[in-house]
Amino acid sequence: MAELMAAHGEAHTRELASARRDLDKMRQDAAECHEKYTLAMSGQAMTKDSLHEAARKLRVLAADQAEQERKLAGICPGLAETAFFGGLTTQWLDKVAAELEYCENYLAQMNAFLGDTPAASIQTKTAQEEEFFQWTPSYSTGVPVIDGQHKLLLSYVNRLHNGLRQGRDSALLLEILDSLAGYAFTHFTTEEIFFAYSDYPCSKEHIEEHQAFKNKLVLFREALLQGKADVDQALLEFLKTWLIEHIQGMDVSFAPYVAQHHGITLKRDNSATEDKN
Repeated sequence: MAELMAAHGEAHTRELASARRDLDKMRQDAAECHEKYTLAMSGQAMTKDSLHEAARKLRVLAADQAEQERKLAGICPGLAETAFFGGLTTQWLDKVAAELEYCENYLAQMNAFLGDTPAASIQTKTAQEEEFFQWTPSYSTGVPVIDGQHKLLLSYVNRLHNGLRQGRDSALLLEILDSLAGYAFTHFTTEEIFFAYSDYPCSKEHIEEHQAFKNKLVLFREALLQGKADVDQALLEFLKTWLIEHIQGMDVSFAPYVAQHHGITLKRDNSATEDKN
């Protein structure tokens, strides 16, 4: 009977551990889905703004072209009968501008249909969890997509901390670390896309810092697999310190360039609003 009870207890413990892992994964998957939705919505807004600007420039170009046609027709009336100076170029520019405006309106309707991104975080903490790395307003860049990704990165570090605190096995800790690294690399790509569409002057140095962080995590992972290192408090402190210094240093510095290009009014109180003018 004692052996049966012990076996039943062990089986129950394994089931609870498996359920806890499944719950952790579901929570993380939900948070990632939420963040991808946020990024997609922001991308649609950026595309809509770009289409609006392209259509505006084409309208201006069409107006300038029409004015040039009128002036040339006054100087040389025969030109008014040609295909080029007979209004076809202006009509073509107006048509392209109208198509861009149609796409812009379509994206605006899609954004309205999908609604605003939920502000509340999907992740919730259980009674056994605690925050090793807490978000504060000082980490805010004022760019909603970037801030949202930073919050999710913090949640990965907290997940790693709680796994370590609860004595999770090395395989699970490595899985969490891989998830953190993978998302960090995705986040870096997002920032670098912003660099490409702004006048940010320090993009080269910023990208080099991203690469140095990637290299360090790759080396650490190799050391873990070879049994030369452990996931411990020192790693957590490194991740926390690096993210704080990177966010408050380089990320905050590029936010004004992103805001200027994409019409965002920066608010360092952990929120940002789009300029509607």
